[in-house]
Amino acid sequence: MPRQKTAQLIKDVSHDFRGKAQLFELSSDITFRNDKNKKENTPFVIVSQVKNMSWCPDGETYIFPADSKGKVLSWRELQGSTRRQVTPEKVLFELGNFHVDKSKSKH
Repeated sequence: MPRQKTAQLIKDVSHDFRGKAQLFELSSDITFRNDKNKKENTPFVIVSQVKNMSWCPDGETYIFPADSKGKVLSWRELQGSTRRQVTPEKVLFELGNFHVDKSKSKH
């Protein structure tokens, strides 16, 4: 039976964003295109949530590839990002069937 893919909360990185932002470590790497359109891999992502903006009244929840310290590696939104306010659990599942593991949170 295949092992369930997980996402573990590492820390809050909201100080670098407009709304709430959290750094997660994934149990397996995701592939993304960097700002120079080259493919890269990382096991870290940031889930950013902003609500009640004039251009998007329902808010947005975006996922960005990151490094282990919480630096964004590309501002291209990853699969699962949405122009709605939803939970990190929902967008991480949409990203690649990742389930948030709250039992081992480093936060």
